[in-house]
Amino acid sequence: MPARVVQYIGITGFTSRMAVEFALSQFSHTVPQKLMVGVLASWKSLRGLPMREYWQQQTPRAKDVPELFLNDPRVLNLVHYSADNSAHERSVLWKDLAKIQETAGLNFHGFQLNLAWPPVYVLDEWRAVFGYKHTIVLQVGRDAILAVDGHPRKLAEMLKHYGGVVDYMLFDMSGGEGRTLDVSKALPILDVIHEVAAASATKVSVAGGLEPDTLHLLEPILKRYPDISWDAQKGVRDADNNLDSSRVKKYLERSLAMTSIGRA
Repeated sequence: MPARVVQYIGITGFTSRMAVEFALSQFSHTVPQKLMVGVLASWKSLRGLPMREYWQQQTPRAKDVPELFLNDPRVLNLVHYSADNSAHERSVLWKDLAKIQETAGLNFHGFQLNLAWPPVYVLDEWRAVFGYKHTIVLQVGRDAILAVDGHPRKLAEMLKHYGGVVDYMLFDMSGGEGRTLDVSKALPILDVIHEVAAASATKVSVAGGLEPDTLHLLEPILKRYPDISWDAQKGVRDADNNLDSSRVKKYLERSLAMTSIGRA
């Protein structure tokens, strides 16, 4: 596995270099955690097609992505790729991943796949060609859970196909829409994900409605899994759908303070 498989604290939806630099200023050079810089891309954005205004505002032009990815050891620079079911076709998924890799610049570290069970053979082929140079985060979201009827055993069997292929398995029932994390429902699913992930040295992350005032929801999760990573999107934006520097600062300060939970 690549050296980048570490605990991260993420923010998704960056569109300006200034915002990235501000977020990174909250990280000292001594903390082991990295800032996950999440930049959105989609099947539509890669083709210049119209998108919902909400997502358009959070999605930079492909040519602007390299400016958002800094050359700094404190960051994990990921493009979060989403698509409809067409991405389950090998030609579409391979073409889009290749385009992202070609255009994202020298400081691009990898992908987050916001897809419900992307064809694992394509990811196997990708690893065969490019190795483990790039990080791959597999989102386990609403559609993925519904596809296995929320059944723990079926979920485990599906996840096993991705063990050793992806670097992180991300549990996220919100999908960037700000739905609050339901810990009572999340923990049993995280237990399944963690058990499968641990067998293949894969890490686990979580997202869903996280913001400065809801980070306490992570406490029972961190007590059980102190190395888990997490990510925020809508919860650090203002009413106009822009990143809010004051919310970003509070979220990162409180997140970094919480990393000690479970290690005491």
